[in-house]
Amino acid sequence: MTDSNQKSQFVGNSIFGSIAQGYGNDLAPRLTGMLLDENAVNFKLLLSDNAYLDNKASEAYALLVSNNN
Repeated sequence: MTDSNQKSQFVGNSIFGSIAQGYGNDLAPRLTGMLLDENAVNFKLLLSDNAYLDNKASEAYALLVSNNN
């Protein structure tokens, strides 16, 4: 496993609970994956700034909902 993969896995594990709490267990894996795949997302801010995490999760959710309609 590369450093990049380890970093993504660590960040994903760290933010998953917050995303599941906000959006439910059904959407949490998809939303977490979307955030980890997004190059414009700052991993350090995802871990340290709740407002940033909430904003990015909200953006991912809006994108997911708009693509399903």
